[in-house]
Amino acid sequence: LSDNDINLLERYEREKNAAQANLKSAELMRDTAKINLDRQLKLYEQGLSARKEYEKAKIEFSKLEMEVAKALVGLTKSETQLSRQSSQEVRAPRD
Repeated sequence: LSDNDINLLERYEREKNAAQANLKSAELMRDTAKINLDRQLKLYEQGLSARKEYEKAKIEFSKLEMEVAKALVGLTKSETQLSRQSSQEVRAPRD
């Protein structure tokens, strides 16, 4: 039994690297949204910002937390796929 795609592991490795980059990007955006959320809360508490702006920041932060979760799922799938493929062993029956 042979695999027709000789670059399969390399493709899975690139896919995993892309998933890692996607996770890092999502985490950075989430962290920035958290800073904005905290700032909007302080401004709202001081009466310098409308409640609407605070709520928008809260919604944006929640959305980006979901993006981090999705990116983590994508990375986990990529890592699992790579691990399974790279550790696969084929045995032929003995006569």
